[in-house]
Amino acid sequence: LQEPQNGAGEWMIPADILSQRTKTPSDKIRIFKVEDSTMEPEFMRGEHVLVDTLQKSPSPPGAFLVFDGVGHVIRLCAYEMGAPEPRVQISAHAQK
Repeated sequence: LQEPQNGAGEWMIPADILSQRTKTPSDKIRIFKVEDSTMEPEFMRGEHVLVDTLQKSPSPPGAFLVFDGVGHVIRLCAYEMGAPEPRVQISAHAQK
């Protein structure tokens, strides 16, 4: 696993621990550092998150790593229900 944003090198996670958490092959998992505080307290600035790069559709809805035009950020993504054509709603916090 590699952390591509700041070149910190490789992280070693035992295969048995990774396989207990996901069925995604390890070469499809990436580590990203949370750079902003928009998603706190769920994702704290400075924390590292494992990202399944195979999961590209927000079904079920949840937290996704998205490119905002400048860099990668974590946002909540969900299909917008009732839209005439498929649209994804992206927000910083769950609607209450």
